Amino acid sequence: MKVVEYIELWVFLLDSWKPWPTISLIWWIHGNEKCWIELLEYIKWNLKLLTGKVYGIMGNIDAIENNVRQCDVNLNRIFKDRALLTTKEKESIEFRHMQRIRKYLLLSDVCLDIHSSPIFGSPVFAICEEEMFNVAKSLGVEYICSGFAEIEPGGTDYFMYMQSKVWICLECWFHGDANAFRRARYGLEALLAHYNMLEREIFYHYQYRNIWERKKLI
Repeated sequence: MKVVEYIELWVFLLDSWKPWPTISLIWWIHGNEKCWIELLEYIKWNLKLLTGKVYGIMGNIDAIENNVRQCDVNLNRIFKDRALLTTKEKESIEFRHMQRIRKYLLLSDVCLDIHSSPIFGSPVFAICEEEMFNVAKSLGVEYICSGFAEIEPGGTDYFMYMQSKVWICLECWFHGDANAFRRARYGLEALLAHYNMLEREIFYHYQYRNIWERKKLI
């Protein structure tokens, strides 16, 4: 069964009415990464879950409307304890969006945060920690990078990591390129299939690259 319901203006729920797992799918954390309209329409009309539910969450709405990466601060750096945030961060437009997104992350077992790059030809890669490699390697990525939860705390990845939940950031090539949509769609379907939420053959194709090793080379 497929039930699509908007539970608030920028969040929809795709529900099978069967238990476990709950996945938060986030895109547009950065307002200039606008290749996901096609993915939204595809999810709404084509995905049929066998079990579990998916929250589809659009991130930085104000930045999207102004065609900028961010309005005041980087939304993907403020998913952390309020006491650790600066006054500017707590008074920012992004802080309101963080609070809105956070409540769905608390309800979720898994988070897939989809991004794209401003650099033409950038690789398709996943960011996660080592204990999540068995999930990430099914997403059709060229590389898997780790260490970001420690190097750059405050992202959706960091928030889920601190709760001992599964999170993956999927970088899907160049902004607006048709291949980015296809990569995002493949990654999402592969993730759902990994949790038996879809019927789909999963292809394992990855090359591990540790972020700490990359730092040493710079």
